[in-house]
Amino acid sequence: MIPIDPVRSATFRLLTGAPPALVWGCLTCPQRSPRYLHGLALHTTWRPGAQVELTAAHCTLTGEILHVEREQRLSLTVEDGSGSCTYLTWLLRPQEDGTVVRLLVEEYDG
Repeated sequence: MIPIDPVRSATFRLLTGAPPALVWGCLTCPQRSPRYLHGLALHTTWRPGAQVELTAAHCTLTGEILHVEREQRLSLTVEDGSGSCTYLTWLLRPQEDGTVVRLLVEEYDG
């Protein structure tokens, strides 16, 4: 029998005409992030090891900031209380005509 991998992963890629500074602001500003993160506002100090809260109308998720490189890379965990953990990493790469945004999602069923 082949063991089932407890980690599911996906990568999403987007080219936007916005510069990296604007994309970064949309990810890290709690007033702007809900528009781009399925209604979730991110609240944290943006320091590695800091707690992060992702809030929506009737939901609060918590996690931890893993890595921050302003306008380049943002990594964090999200836990939903069920024992599963999701790792999210956004990578921003400037282009002449905007920014390539890559989102790596790894879900671990604990």
